[in-house]
Amino acid sequence: MVLPGMALLWLTVAVILKSQPGTGPEVTLRSAATGIELSRFHSWSITLPPGAAVKTIHFDAAMPAHGHGLADQPRMRPLGPRTFQVDGVRFQMAGAWNLRVRYEDAAGAHSLSFPFEVSYSSSLMRSLWLGARGPIRADPTNRFADRADAAALGRELFFDPRLSGDGTVSCSTCHQPEGAFADGKRFSRAGVTRNSPGLLGISEATWLFWDGRRDSLWSQALSPLESPVEMGGSRAGVVKLVREAYREPYERVASVSPSAVEVDRLFADVGKFLAAYERTLQPKPSRFDRYVEELEAGRVSTALTNDELQGLNLFLSPESRCTQCHNGPLFTNQGFHNIGTAKSGGDEPDFGRAMGLQSLPYDRFNCRSRFSDDPKACAALAFARPDGHDGLLNGAFKVPSLRNVALTAPYMHDGSLPTLELVVEHYRKPPKPAAELRPLTITDQEASQLVAFLRALTSQ
Repeated sequence: MVLPGMALLWLTVAVILKSQPGTGPEVTLRSAATGIELSRFHSWSITLPPGAAVKTIHFDAAMPAHGHGLADQPRMRPLGPRTFQVDGVRFQMAGAWNLRVRYEDAAGAHSLSFPFEVSYSSSLMRSLWLGARGPIRADPTNRFADRADAAALGRELFFDPRLSGDGTVSCSTCHQPEGAFADGKRFSRAGVTRNSPGLLGISEATWLFWDGRRDSLWSQALSPLESPVEMGGSRAGVVKLVREAYREPYERVASVSPSAVEVDRLFADVGKFLAAYERTLQPKPSRFDRYVEELEAGRVSTALTNDELQGLNLFLSPESRCTQCHNGPLFTNQGFHNIGTAKSGGDEPDFGRAMGLQSLPYDRFNCRSRFSDDPKACAALAFARPDGHDGLLNGAFKVPSLRNVALTAPYMHDGSLPTLELVVEHYRKPPKPAAELRPLTITDQEASQLVAFLRALTSQ
């Protein structure tokens, strides 16, 4: 069976774009020579024509077909009188982009557009393979992130209901191992309005929660502890528990007595221990991975059924657009998209990412805070754009991983779709308005085959 020959964009040489003749002054865009990878930050340099005495200059990019632009706010810095570098550019979707440079000089205002195709370069199927995954993403903001002793302590804390206000709720109450660390409920507890996602592969997330209101795994782990509708605990109660019940293991890991550590810093350490454990929660290979591995080895594979293979073909096809958001070995671009799942009509709206961006600077434990072990390592927060994309991120939610998706029902940020069949139907008949969706034109049989493929992503 011949599958579409595409993969995540990876350019190992510089890309050079020049403005079109007759559209204004000749301007050159040049990518960083280290290459461009989908969903990773990179830089461009801008060279203006001789004699341009720049008063103002701005760079941005947009995908006209999808009605949105960059999810981050690039930063501009001068390299010379006519040369500027743009840092913090990140393409999270393949397709047709327009890179835009606007500047003003003595001759007036100039606006130039550079069409740029973010495409796939080799085997898309291989790029989804777990075997193609690189090392787990480092977290310099957490000094305990990859220490086995910290992960062991974090595991104890993860399953300890004493962290909660009434002593009955642990992290594992809502993130159960047998359910790929989800809990199978629409809402885990009364008062909660978001579905508990699975945690396998959560180490790769740049933003946490459905709206991305936390910027590290350890700062996210702290929020449920104090939330009155989740664990209902208190900072003082958590610290008291560590000082009394976890004194010895804390001393072994942190090399200091918990009694000698201020309350907020000790509380932050609890989040870092929980994060160290959660970083060990990684998806195992599925039958899809076995299929790709056998093809890579030049063997005929029977790991997938015919219906699953047909579903795989559909998933990979440009027409389905599945891989626009669900790409890479974890089947997610870690971005935020509006697919029409925000409440409307008589229900209270959920603004999603737009509100998440607003709350990031006010998180006492964000990765640029004094509790971070490397505040300078927070590239994502540095380029976060709090303007909400002129409203285009209203109702946008985080793209979940599709690995083990058959185990994590119900689906969407609010758990409103109980089955994979209904998820596919949502894409076949998008609600209005659904800012980024066009109807997925497939037959009932193809819809069934697509679901069959998604079930084949369950770890074996």
